[in-house]
Amino acid sequence: MQIKQLNVAGGDKLNLTNNGELDILFVGAGNAFAEKHFQNNFIIVKGDTHLAVDMGETWKTALRQTAGLGMGDIKNLFITHLHPDHANGAATWMMFNRYMVQGKNLFPRIGTVDAGKLMPDEKVKLIATEEFQRLVWDYCFRGGLEHNEEGKNTFARMNLVDYAYIVRPEWMAQKPREINQVQFGDINLQIFRTIHVPDSALTFDTSFVSYGIYLPDDKVLISCDTKFDPAMFEAFPDTQHIFQDVQFFHGGGVHASLQDLKTLDPELKAKMSLMHYDDTYASQNIDGFHGYAKEGAVYKF
Repeated sequence: MQIKQLNVAGGDKLNLTNNGELDILFVGAGNAFAEKHFQNNFIIVKGDTHLAVDMGETWKTALRQTAGLGMGDIKNLFITHLHPDHANGAATWMMFNRYMVQGKNLFPRIGTVDAGKLMPDEKVKLIATEEFQRLVWDYCFRGGLEHNEEGKNTFARMNLVDYAYIVRPEWMAQKPREINQVQFGDINLQIFRTIHVPDSALTFDTSFVSYGIYLPDDKVLISCDTKFDPAMFEAFPDTQHIFQDVQFFHGGGVHASLQDLKTLDPELKAKMSLMHYDDTYASQNIDGFHGYAKEGAVYKF
């Protein structure tokens, strides 16, 4: 793995295509309340395909400052769960595509059979299971997106599919936990359930829906948000590098504590970059780990 820090002030920006290698850029690496390093959202690039993973409340500013990109540059998204630091920027992004980027194509159709409709190739793409599509619309987007257009030749009520083309992953049978897989362009993506909230949840199937990511072609595991879960690593034994969320207090909480992570096998810790950390990260002892994920850094595999 190589790490390249972008210098956006010097004119660098993230390339959304490459020669087929895997690039991961952290738009932010902090937790929901971090003030120093934005929120833990990232972009995966491979070949001709890019995929944003999560869009939190700091997304728009962070994207410009750490990747040198604007909202209109991003066309594809996967949301891991509904917490504001992971999902609250996504509605704005979908509205931006509909009314700012594609609006010039949308509104001249008024009075035609396609009035108010984006064509499939004009929509942004959202990877979502059937269950998560329902949850993200009802609990996160509906209040702000459903009533944006009403009147003659327009929709009385809008839905998620009016903004985004839904890409549906397929359930992988006979696995120790729920895993869905999708070949999204050049990115082979496995999406697995995590144990995140509520804090009393002990297994993925007693937890509210949340997902982590495994990239099997490059053997990279990204926990996204989860409590301490050693079985997660056992489910993907070929993993060569891990991006793991962390919290710095032990007992309670909904992320893996640093104290618990220190109990893992040294070989596992050595290939683990810690992310989703709070602003006290510099005072923590992380000897034995690969280090911290950093916003604006491109991890090349």
